[in-house]
Amino acid sequence: MPGFPILQGLTNATSTQIAVIVPKAQTLSFEIADSKGNLLQPKSVARFSIETSDTAVVHLRISDLSLSQSYELRLRDGPGNVLDRRTFRALDLSPRRAKIAVASCLYDAYLEPSRAMWKSVQDEKPDLLFLIGDNVYAEVANGRFKSPMDEASLWTRYVETFLALDFFRWKQLVPTVVTWDDHDYGMKDGDATNPFKLESQKVLEAFFPRALSSEVPEFIKGPGLSSRFSAFGYGFFLLDNRSFRDLKTHFGAEQETWLFSNLKALRKPSWLISGDQWFGAYHRFESYEGRHPESLKTFLEQLRILKTSPVVFVSGDRHLSEVSKIESKWLGYETYEFTSSALHSKTYPSNWNTIPNPRQITGVDVKLNFMTFELQPPEKNNVQLKGAIIGANSEALANFEMSVRSKK
Repeated sequence: MPGFPILQGLTNATSTQIAVIVPKAQTLSFEIADSKGNLLQPKSVARFSIETSDTAVVHLRISDLSLSQSYELRLRDGPGNVLDRRTFRALDLSPRRAKIAVASCLYDAYLEPSRAMWKSVQDEKPDLLFLIGDNVYAEVANGRFKSPMDEASLWTRYVETFLALDFFRWKQLVPTVVTWDDHDYGMKDGDATNPFKLESQKVLEAFFPRALSSEVPEFIKGPGLSSRFSAFGYGFFLLDNRSFRDLKTHFGAEQETWLFSNLKALRKPSWLISGDQWFGAYHRFESYEGRHPESLKTFLEQLRILKTSPVVFVSGDRHLSEVSKIESKWLGYETYEFTSSALHSKTYPSNWNTIPNPRQITGVDVKLNFMTFELQPPEKNNVQLKGAIIGANSEALANFEMSVRSKK
């Protein structure tokens, strides 16, 4: 495909971060023009590479943006020829009506189905995209699992994925925030024993720009890959379900302490996002409830004691999608888990007829899919949720609407 893979990362009303994947040896310059023809310079340009790869990643930090303008990023070669151009906008993160999309499991081996699915995402016109795990099937090479993966192997698989997927060639960029699961962590069913976990985080952050900056106060980093992103009146907590996992815990004491402290300080309805399922003890695959049931009970009890604004749970990984109602005995109010998977990867029969999920409200299996949510500005203790499970050709495979009201 012509041009370069490009991703828009952290973005707010006045600034954005953009990653451009380029040949290491190629000389490029970057030009930004607003819709009136005025030229802007990137506030900073950073370059990331490793010795074993001919491909580098360039990060552009662009500031002094206006919500009323559209912008064009132009890539020029040494003589000044335009080799690629993309449009982007700043993002109003204030409490307002907005649409988000949530996706997981992006296996580049499923290239033809991926094109239809990314077209569906594009057609939904999300304001913000969450990629919540297995965004790169890093430790799968030539159909085989190689785990754990070192930095050079991880880098190669990230490059291959960015070169393959249509999403990174969109003419109109979409702000994207991420967390990971085991495949992009580089270790099948990975945990804290991964000897390359720091290298894994370094590679992910090179390709998915999420640098701390005073220009994006809405973004706060936590332990490992965890982060908090405040948008549209909500807190989105993207948790690291791999770096601290052991036989007793999914997230580790340090990350949980950070999460509870931030939930208490934020005082906003929040989305708790993890790469694998929260409430999945009904099946044999990975989930917090299935792998660490006692730890989950303690986690939920601490949430209950905090008496925060209401929370909902979001997950991926399962290669099927479902909406589950979480009973009020855990938090003092009913809430929900939304599992979105797979955007493009192998799908499996759910076996819900023989292994039912007693909490399930709706679910979709054996079809590629992602979720969208139409957000309303939240009330302090009441969240209205309206969304859909979307398949190929923008087909709504299921719709849902509910509210979550805490008793705080």
